[in-house]
Amino acid sequence: MPQGAVRLTEVAYTPSVLFRSMSPDTDGLPRLGRSRRNLGVVVPGDIEPDASGEVAGGRGGLSVSPCSMSKLPPHRQPRGMRPSSTGRRGDCVYSLDLEALTGSLLSVRPDPENPWIHALIEPSKTMTLHDYESALSGTRSEWKRAWP
Repeated sequence: MPQGAVRLTEVAYTPSVLFRSMSPDTDGLPRLGRSRRNLGVVVPGDIEPDASGEVAGGRGGLSVSPCSMSKLPPHRQPRGMRPSSTGRRGDCVYSLDLEALTGSLLSVRPDPENPWIHALIEPSKTMTLHDYESALSGTRSEWKRAWP
C-alpha cells in the first residue's frame, strides 16, 4: 500500500487532489483569513491551540474534500455549480495537488467517519498557531481555480 494511504475495506484511499470552496481575492487566488470561506482556519473551532499556544496533527485543521469537488457539501458549493448548490454565488472551488504539501509543515488526515468526503490539512508536527497559519498561507499560489 502506498505511504499515506488508508485501507478502507479493499480499496486504498490515496487522494491526489484536494478541493475547497473559498472566496477569491482581487488577484483570483483564495482570500486569506480566519474564515471557513477563506484560506484559513477559525480559532477556536477548526483548530484549537493548547495552553502553550501550540497546535498539532490529529486535532483539527483546514477542511477539504478529497478526490472530487462534487463531494463538497451543498452549502459549500457555489450557487450555479449544481442544482442543489446553496453556497455563496461569488465563491470559487479551488483544487490543490497533494504534491504541493510534500516537504511542507502540513499533512492531510482523512476524516475517520467520512474519509471519501472530508479530510483536514493539519500541522505535520507540533508548532505554534502562527507557524501553522503561515504554512497554510504559503500554499496560496498552489491553489488552482477548478470552478467556475
